[in-house]
Amino acid sequence: MLSIVIIMLLAQTPPLAAQISAGLPRALELVAIEIPKGAPADARVQWQSPPRAGHARLALRSGAWRGWARIELRARPPVAPAQVASLGPPLPRGTAVVALSRAGAVTISTPARLERSAPIGGRAEARVTATGRLVRGTLLDGPALSIEEVSP
Repeated sequence: MLSIVIIMLLAQTPPLAAQISAGLPRALELVAIEIPKGAPADARVQWQSPPRAGHARLALRSGAWRGWARIELRARPPVAPAQVASLGPPLPRGTAVVALSRAGAVTISTPARLERSAPIGGRAEARVTATGRLVRGTLLDGPALSIEEVSP
């Protein structure tokens, strides 16, 4: 019988917690993780479906070893009005930005243009120059857009 170790303090599992957190959109945060007893320290996380709030299972792989981790994700609280007031002045519509998509340790960047004005640190929409697809996310300094959603 496979025994499960429940680890509620994420500081005790930095490699797996860091991998999982790196694959999450900014709107979600990791709350709890259950990993199989005896899981190798170098285990790699493989997402089976896009992350969303609630409970989920993730595949773990390390050489020939295979296992499953159970996680709990929750939505981060929305930005408070005081934080909105502290956002910088909006960048105008049409501003060139770099759209960034992160998956684990990999970051893909592509040129895009803002669809409407947005402040740095706030929600923004941009159209990718090469494909014409609309992407949504958080506008970063640089200016860059951390992609959280892609329109079909």
